[in-house]
Amino acid sequence: MIEKNMHPEKPMPEEERDLLGEIFSFRNVLLCAIVLGVLLVVINIFAK
Repeated sequence: MIEKNMHPEKPMPEEERDLLGEIFSFRNVLLCAIVLGVLLVVINIFAK
């Protein structure tokens, strides 16, 4: 039921959905790492 609500026009195969989940989670981790790195640099600049 939940899957149909998410993709009413075309149901996605399990494999593709899992692959998309892996890619998005990897991108989210990468994004978090970049944001944390930028924050650390900014904090270091303001701390000096």
